[in-house]
Amino acid sequence: MPSELLVEIFLRLPMFYLFRLIYCVCKSWCSAVLDVIFPSPGLLDLSRMGTYPTYQHKDYLRFLKILLDTRPNAQWHTLVLPPPLVWLKEHAILYIAQ
Repeated sequence: MPSELLVEIFLRLPMFYLFRLIYCVCKSWCSAVLDVIFPSPGLLDLSRMGTYPTYQHKDYLRFLKILLDTRPNAQWHTLVLPPPLVWLKEHAILYIAQ
């Protein structure tokens, strides 16, 4: 199935399903989930994490790690952090910066 179609479908699902079930089906589905969670190429916008319930922060960070590990580092030119960085540990910020 084309990635664009998967993204359109996944945009209509609750984040819980993306975080827990959908991403593990196959690599193309995982890639489509990453495109839903981090939609802007070149912009690593973490401000959306503040809109998720606290219990989903760990899942969000897991997807951030998958994103940073699987997509080229050179494509990220802008990083947007949410105002309260209480939930983001120092080692996570260093990992993102690298």
